[in-house]
Amino acid sequence: REAILPTRTIFRVHLPLDHDTGDTCEDQGGWAIPAQRGVANRWGTIQADLQPQWVVTDGPEGTARTCLRFDGLDDNVTFPFRTLPHGPLTLEILLRLPAIGREMVVFSDQNGALTLTINAQGMPVLTRLGLSCQGTEALLPGQWHHLAAIYDAQSLQLTLDGRNVGVTHVPPTVRAINSRPTLGALIQEGRPLSVFLAADVAGFALSARPLTPDGTILH
Repeated sequence: REAILPTRTIFRVHLPLDHDTGDTCEDQGGWAIPAQRGVANRWGTIQADLQPQWVVTDGPEGTARTCLRFDGLDDNVTFPFRTLPHGPLTLEILLRLPAIGREMVVFSDQNGALTLTINAQGMPVLTRLGLSCQGTEALLPGQWHHLAAIYDAQSLQLTLDGRNVGVTHVPPTVRAINSRPTLGALIQEGRPLSVFLAADVAGFALSARPLTPDGTILH
């Protein structure tokens, strides 16, 4: 038998990052997840100088749009505790790097359930519970990219602009505990945020299921 579920019943976060105001990014995923800009500690205290700024620039579509600019120094967006799905998932981000040459963390979870980084050569690296998948293609500075990280209970996968650029077969795992996930920095237990992202970000999505390149939320 096959069960067909309405899309709205699948947990997802969708941040268009194009016209928000205030300290919280608008979530259009249907679950109203409050993603906060510029959190200073794990309890959610907001600090203005840690907030990525809204800028108007040429967007992924080639037309002017508003996006979030992470300065690579201390900017971050954080999500509530237990936002990260425990099992299969797809994380998507639309981003443009001003430069490469150092490691940057795109997304991380305090308990190691998912960490997406870009290494000094511009290659994406996905890590889950100590197992890693490294991409074979680099992100190009100054160019918009759609980067996706996928865990399907059998493998870790990376796609770049719709192309599969990395796969590592892994055993199935369920991470029953995860804490405050963070966009734009590495979060670790008992340590300040570090390894910050320098990039323009024009969209973010997190879905509690593996998605194919033609079924992603961001385009």
